[in-house]
Amino acid sequence: MVAGQRSPVGGTFVGLWPIVPRIRGPAAARPSSQGREALSGAETETPKCWRRHLAPILVALVPIVVALGFGWREALHELRDGAELAAHAVRNQVETVLAQARETAAELVPLTTQTCGQVLPALRRKGAVEPYLRSMLLIDGDHIYCSSVSGAVNLALADYEGFPTSRPAGLWVRMVRGTPLRPQRAALLVGEPAPNGRSVAAVVEGQYLLDLLSAIAPLNAYRIELRVGDGIALQGGMPEASRPRSVPLFAGKTEASGTVVDVRVFGAHQLVFRTWGEILLQFLPFAALLSGVLMWLAYRVQQAQQDRQSPREQLLRAMHRGELHVVYQPLYSIPAGRCEGAEALLRWNRPDKGAVPPDAFIASAEEGHAIVPLTRHLLRLVADDFRRWVFEPGFHLGLNVAAEHLSGDSLVPDIHAFMADVAARQPLVVIEITERSLVENAVRARENLDTLRAEGARVAIDDFGTGYCSLSYLQKFPFDYLKVDQGFVRAIDPEHGDAPILDTIIGLAHRLGVALVAEGVETPAQFDYLRERGVTLIQGYLIGRPMPAAEFAHWYGTAGRQTVGADARPAAGEAAEGADRSARPIDG
Repeated sequence: MVAGQRSPVGGTFVGLWPIVPRIRGPAAARPSSQGREALSGAETETPKCWRRHLAPILVALVPIVVALGFGWREALHELRDGAELAAHAVRNQVETVLAQARETAAELVPLTTQTCGQVLPALRRKGAVEPYLRSMLLIDGDHIYCSSVSGAVNLALADYEGFPTSRPAGLWVRMVRGTPLRPQRAALLVGEPAPNGRSVAAVVEGQYLLDLLSAIAPLNAYRIELRVGDGIALQGGMPEASRPRSVPLFAGKTEASGTVVDVRVFGAHQLVFRTWGEILLQFLPFAALLSGVLMWLAYRVQQAQQDRQSPREQLLRAMHRGELHVVYQPLYSIPAGRCEGAEALLRWNRPDKGAVPPDAFIASAEEGHAIVPLTRHLLRLVADDFRRWVFEPGFHLGLNVAAEHLSGDSLVPDIHAFMADVAARQPLVVIEITERSLVENAVRARENLDTLRAEGARVAIDDFGTGYCSLSYLQKFPFDYLKVDQGFVRAIDPEHGDAPILDTIIGLAHRLGVALVAEGVETPAQFDYLRERGVTLIQGYLIGRPMPAAEFAHWYGTAGRQTVGADARPAAGEAAEGADRSARPIDG
């Protein structure tokens, strides 16, 4: 039986001497017929406590993720609205420029029948007074023959990038990198054909268009790309170094004065994130509040689901999550005058409800056929602790075995694997059983005990005197120790030094030739009474309380080597716990 259970009549199912190690190997995988289902998935993995928090954390992240996504969407929406306004402003102004340039070119079409010298004053007057224009050109076939700035010229269209190589049949609009007068400055050409095979081209100043783009793009936050008709695209707004990381916000095409105006707006990378951050400052506080509420609700729902689980399911889940731990109660040898072992006691500390009484969860484990997996879990925990300790050979390891395990097929391979796991420390493994365990399937229990004793283990009957089996079982079953229940030890009369039932049990043990272990020794008077009657092994708060692994290892190397005498006092750390022993968990 697993350490720490109280018997139905008030006795203590506490483990044998020492500590209980970890079972490994194929043998550990063989469950008894009753415990096979309980073993199904709770024993093999190292518990990961963070898993219980995963669902609430994921639920809490939902409002944050939604706020982040919604904020990003709103940031893009806000920036796209601004980009669309900027695009409309550019488009409206470009339409005005195109209309003015086309009107000016159309007014000069009748002059194409005259020579350059005849029309040059009119060309220069138009180029000087009409807005947006750099110059006016007269084109004949594939060459320019007159300019409002240079006068009569003979310039081939093919010599200038982007210029049409022949006269288009209708209205033509083209963005070019330069003109004959300013080859390095972009310009917009708006051409109007004449009936005689000639045409008039109004040259719109490209710098005006670039200034327009830069003025509309606020604080270098936007990059605006403008394409009018054929030819190149103009770009203005954000610095050129920032353009590769810009984000597209708007793209649209419209028709103006017979040609297509294509405007595209891009947002600066840092502008998008800055706008996103400003929006998040508005939404995140509410999202964080909602996350906290949802996390609390998720924990409540999770807890409600756990509460609806059967005790067996809760216990198997606790093993998987690492909620169980082991404490060790010292075993004191009177002849040696020091601690020579410890009893392993399993404890369950639930994160939501605190400590669970051992008698409660062990009884649930037995009823739900989870006691065998629970014992194996104890073995693993103790084995992990034992590898970190340094003890002398022969250190008593106490292991409680339940009736189901004792009469099942898996006990021998489980204990054999356990003993192999801790063999390097050369402990003395003592299997502790209760009187009730002997009644259930006595034949199988006897076979298992014989096999284990042959392999070097020892057997103790726990809480002797509180069970209900016949004394004949003491002759039928092999055992090496009798553990006297603490109820008989507490019955020692401190004034008259009298305990008749206890004396009878001590005499019986002497007659059978087995060692006696007295549980629940709390006073020097009890210690002296037991020592005088030949009891050799003592457990109880006079010696030491159950301690976590690290604390016990330290205690064993210091106070555990001190002799207990008639003037002994409770071990360090026991004063506070000794005030109300009636409420104390079953520890020894």
